[in-house]
Amino acid sequence: MIRIRSDLLEKLNTLSIENNIIRVNLGHQIENIKINTGEILRLAKSIQEKIKIVPEDVNLSITSEIMGLMNICKNLSQVYSDAESELSQQGRVALELQDKLADTRMVPFNSIVPRLSRITRQVASELNKKVDFTVLQAEGEIDRSLLERLVPSLEHLLRNAIDHGIELPELRLKSKKAETGKIDLRFFRMGNDACMEISDDGIGIDTEEVREKAEKLGLIHKGATISNDEVMRYILEPGFSTRQDVSEISGRGVGMDVVNTVVKGLGGNLSIESRRAVGTKFIVRLPFTTSMNRALLVVVQGQTYGVLLSNIQSIVLLSTKQVKELLKKNPCFFQHDNEKYQLKYLGNALGLQDTPASTSKEKQALPVLLFNFSDFNAALLVDSLAGSQEVVVQTLGPQFKLMDIFSGATLLADGRVVIILDAYSITARTAKQMIESTEKPIAPKREVLVMVVDDSVTIRTVTKNFLERHKYAVITAKDGIDALNKLEKEKPDIILLDVEMPRMGGFQFVEKIRNQSRFSDIPIIMITFLAGEEQKQLALSLGVRKFIHKPYQEAELLEAIETFLGKRE
Repeated sequence: MIRIRSDLLEKLNTLSIENNIIRVNLGHQIENIKINTGEILRLAKSIQEKIKIVPEDVNLSITSEIMGLMNICKNLSQVYSDAESELSQQGRVALELQDKLADTRMVPFNSIVPRLSRITRQVASELNKKVDFTVLQAEGEIDRSLLERLVPSLEHLLRNAIDHGIELPELRLKSKKAETGKIDLRFFRMGNDACMEISDDGIGIDTEEVREKAEKLGLIHKGATISNDEVMRYILEPGFSTRQDVSEISGRGVGMDVVNTVVKGLGGNLSIESRRAVGTKFIVRLPFTTSMNRALLVVVQGQTYGVLLSNIQSIVLLSTKQVKELLKKNPCFFQHDNEKYQLKYLGNALGLQDTPASTSKEKQALPVLLFNFSDFNAALLVDSLAGSQEVVVQTLGPQFKLMDIFSGATLLADGRVVIILDAYSITARTAKQMIESTEKPIAPKREVLVMVVDDSVTIRTVTKNFLERHKYAVITAKDGIDALNKLEKEKPDIILLDVEMPRMGGFQFVEKIRNQSRFSDIPIIMITFLAGEEQKQLALSLGVRKFIHKPYQEAELLEAIETFLGKRE
């Protein structure tokens, strides 16, 4: 046994990750050499064939040079083959080295159980409550740095469960519950994620109280139709608390926001499940380690995204005919290997399009990613696959802390930035929507339709989700031309428009539709980073109603929409 400083291990692990990234980039460069060598060989053979038809009386002395060039190409091909073999072996050794270094960072999760038990006893004693803290499952290891940064958040979740969730003994007896409340802790692996669940059998979260508080703070428009799951996520907002009094245990309006920020900063997600008078469950999901992961690159509506391969059970191909038939069903399920999967098109889940772009090609097969989670099976349909790559997932900024479908981003070998999707959050949301659709009648179609035109898929998705929470129907377009095509099919009540876009920008788009009587009366709000007075005047002269700067305030945007359309009942 030897003692090694933790910062030295951290440095070794970082160097190992950087070495793997260099190896991946080197692999791409060697692949380019292969492609270029093949092209040179093809051209040399073409020139050789053309030389054969040159008349014999023409004196050409380049035949030997051509043969020499072809020999060089063959030698380069052999060099490529040898380099590829060596790189493959180096990759195996590098990955094994990285795995061994990752093992040095792992610590048993149950090492923090005594600390959590002690905090539970202390807080329960201070609040005169009886609490039984039970560890149902805690076997396994987790990255030491992750655990150290996560412990304060787990402690707050326990305090929150005792203070907000567990009732006083006399109240529990009145509710025909056991006098002693129960808090359970579970730690388990789910694919590439480490999951921690803290559940209690307390009073649960009062979603109506949360809704009222959110309305007072201007987070929710009064009367907006929002599901209880969406309402509960507002307790993660900064300064949000339903408590009137301030205590040192919880209810200070900073705790859950800090917990969510820490979890997001570690590349994870925090989800909440609660039933009134039954109890609440907080689920923390984190990457098992901060080392490199392998991601599958998928293409949806021309955009490339990453999905961690460790979460994917298998990949199947469906013909476009099968896809069309399946997508007509609601809810949509299909069978594979005697397992039933709920199918969702990823473009629909991201707010892009309801159907794949490639279904027009009848002979093309579309890939479907299959997931077997502990509580349900799910399948995500994508347009195409773009290979796999080893990646280091970086966390996103605080702007995305309520967007649980994004787990982070990574930089590919070719320099592109790709969003890494959280498959569980996407498919779990779909599962709940399907359950609700079978239990509740279909709601009537919303009357007010908003068109969001922006070349940023992130802004389109965030704006779409925000507007749908406030009872608006939304269609999106990636630029002016896309918006014009969609206007032919459906006329929106109002348009939210970006300025700088490819193919056709915002000002050109406004000029086009203002010259058409059908669309001349549609209110237009421009939302852009351009803040110059000249742009404002040009926008107003073209008939734009309002000019809002990015990043916009949700309350300001909502007020502007209601001003132009009139407040709805």
